[in-house]
Amino acid sequence: MVVSMIYWAGQQAADQRIAVTLIAAYVLVVFPVADVFLPLSEAVEKLPQYRESLYRLAATGRLAGSHTAAQACGGGAARPELSDGGASSSR
Repeated sequence: MVVSMIYWAGQQAADQRIAVTLIAAYVLVVFPVADVFLPLSEAVEKLPQYRESLYRLAATGRLAGSHTAAQACGGGAARPELSDGGASSSR
């Protein structure tokens, strides 16, 4: 891709269709922008590996949010409500 872009830009500059400074400006913008997006593809590639960790982080955030809400209401320490699968025990 880079080689074809260089060839095209060289032909355009030789035919005086595009100013050389415009080509230089384009290159100075495109390559740094491309460098910014390279780590993004690697992060998307690793996302399935970290799905379980993301679920745990989301659950931690929900527990921390309920803890903060209970303290704001004066309820003290909040206990997370866990589902017991429909089985209820009497005390």
